[in-house]
Amino acid sequence: MQLARVHIPVAALLGVSFTACKDETDPIVGDWKVIEVGGEAIPAEYADEYNIQMHIEDDLKGELVTYYNYDGKEMDYRYDIVVDADAAPKYRIDIKIEGESDSLNCTLGGDRLVCDGVDGFTFKRQ
Repeated sequence: MQLARVHIPVAALLGVSFTACKDETDPIVGDWKVIEVGGEAIPAEYADEYNIQMHIEDDLKGELVTYYNYDGKEMDYRYDIVVDADAAPKYRIDIKIEGESDSLNCTLGGDRLVCDGVDGFTFKRQ
């Protein structure tokens, strides 16, 4: 008795899937905290009174939060951000502020993100 030959594509035998591969996560993704403003380190005694943090997701969207503690009254201001990573390790971070937009031009080096602007900010990866 002879069995009929069945042609099975090699890819099917190997269980290969033809879906797009996920790119590596961009190095800017993660949590960041300001350590310098205008080239000056934020003194430790002010760390509980003034703080800027940024969280960036895999889709390069996130949030920038400015915390203030003035006379025992805590306030925070939250802004949506979108990161343009086309020229990495140079990035543009667009900040949505009350219906308008502002941006920071930043350069990533290791665990530091140095951004220009009126004051200039240096963030450290958390």
